[in-house]
Amino acid sequence: SHEGPPGSHWFELVVGNAGPAFTYPGGAITVTDTVPAGLSVSSATGTGWICVPPAVTGPGSFTCTYNPSGSLPLSGTLPPIIVQSMMHGQRPVQQCASVGVVAGSGLVDPDVANNRSCVTVRTELTPPVCPPPQFLDPAGHCACPENMEKRGNACVVVHKPPVCPPPKV
Repeated sequence: SHEGPPGSHWFELVVGNAGPAFTYPGGAITVTDTVPAGLSVSSATGTGWICVPPAVTGPGSFTCTYNPSGSLPLSGTLPPIIVQSMMHGQRPVQQCASVGVVAGSGLVDPDVANNRSCVTVRTELTPPVCPPPQFLDPAGHCACPENMEKRGNACVVVHKPPVCPPPKV
């Protein structure tokens, strides 16, 4: 995952061939991405891929179909699918995608056990930057030093009358 503006990310879905080389007809290879609650996808695009629906808010999913025909050698990959997404909240989410072949395409996958991959996506909020003389307190808020108090977004000096010792008798 790669970060963009606050809360937004983009990541790549890459289809790789872990089995023998094969030739495929157009429209025979699909990728289905499961979008968990807490994540929304604004777009999924890639050279040769058509993804529907164009945007989804989790929980949901989208499916991309690779339209060109061609051959894929052992360890070869298809062009990546670039997914633009937005996290909602700080909790980690499980992001999963599965590759498959369209029924009736003539393709048979010799090992369907390696067709799904999942990653945990975490987003951490950037702590605030406190203007001097403020500092970040243990609760994550900007605070003023002891001899100052916060008024709005600024720290101001607090003038307290001096404390005199009691007179000696």
